[in-house]
Amino acid sequence: MRKLTFVIVAAAGNCLLLSPPLSGCGDKFVVLGRGLRFQAVHMSAHPASILIYMNPNSHVPAAEKELQLQATLRLAGHKPHAVEASSDFDKALSSGSYDLVLADLSDVATLEREVHAAASKPEIVPILYNPTPTELEAAKKQYTCLLKADKKSHQLLTVIDEAVQSRLKGATCQNRS
Repeated sequence: MRKLTFVIVAAAGNCLLLSPPLSGCGDKFVVLGRGLRFQAVHMSAHPASILIYMNPNSHVPAAEKELQLQATLRLAGHKPHAVEASSDFDKALSSGSYDLVLADLSDVATLEREVHAAASKPEIVPILYNPTPTELEAAKKQYTCLLKADKKSHQLLTVIDEAVQSRLKGATCQNRS
């Protein structure tokens, strides 16, 4: 009886060890070396050069710290460049070619003149960080492209892609008034 049990266990073990792996639905993508890179899934169709104005008196540095704006944009294939001082903003805008400018809603009005005067004519996208419902509604009435930055919202890359696509089509997503 012991010999029969040993033979059955040995035969079952050999079958398990020598049989080829069977892949179920989707398992072929998980096998080592054949999976998709995580970054490739979130790549932007139109990578953009983005200037981020991080005025220390605005909410943008807090949004960067909490949501890692620059790292997220880099993973999507964009080229973000951040500046803090208004003089650095002017230098960067005049020396570089940018597709988009991200800035706090409170800074947009003062930056629009420089942005429109820039040779690359970038689109400016206001950032609202943890806005109240009334602030959000007022901003939506004023701007067509608007980035609501908070942990609950995952629209960063969607808004950036929409702004770049509208720029490529020749449409503007700037001030409605």
